[in-house]
Amino acid sequence: MKKVAFLLSLALAGAAQAAVLYDNGPVFSVPGSPNLSVLVTPNTTLGAGAQISANNAVADNFTAGATWNVTKLTFYMYQTGSTAFSFTGLNYQIANAHTDAISWTSGSISNGGLTAYRVTSTSLGARDRAIYAIDVAVNLVLGPGNYVMRWQASGSLASGPWQPPVVPTNGGGNAMQSLAGAAFGALVDTGSGVTMELPFTMHGTVVPAPGALALLGLGGLVARRRR
Repeated sequence: MKKVAFLLSLALAGAAQAAVLYDNGPVFSVPGSPNLSVLVTPNTTLGAGAQISANNAVADNFTAGATWNVTKLTFYMYQTGSTAFSFTGLNYQIANAHTDAISWTSGSISNGGLTAYRVTSTSLGARDRAIYAIDVAVNLVLGPGNYVMRWQASGSLASGPWQPPVVPTNGGGNAMQSLAGAAFGALVDTGSGVTMELPFTMHGTVVPAPGALALLGLGGLVARRRR
């Protein structure tokens, strides 16, 4: 019983440390110095519009397999021509379905660092589309179930913010886009017509199941009696 209690205590201690709870897909397809997010023909969409100023937004689905304490959301976007982190704000919403009404929460953002450059297969050396991680500190509890993540951003430059897709872009995605506040519709590449996925990550901790906590308590009780 001491061994059971010890193993459970290790598991619960690990769960208490913030970690990646969910990752919706890779930001770059060619790792290196720097990492590259490569647009490959017949795809032609470098990035989807998700500008607060134009009331454009993007969205994608995710599933929580357990109860999550979410402490950080990270989005990956670029502004054309940026040489540094140029984002000034971000709105997000975690909805139950794409048909839910839009209800934005304004996030306090921070620079999560340069993640990759968005390039084409014929311009691998281009450095005018720097994809940055946009970190948003949150304090959310999500129960098990299916959800929709929606977001839009603002920046200090004229072009963007733009949302690059998960790469490689081979179809089978269920990302959505809303233009000028209209209803969300499927986000497809304008060249190939394939559907997309959009990269984002969620950090936090998994809430231990009640049964695990009860078993840990029982193990501790038996151990104390044996002493």
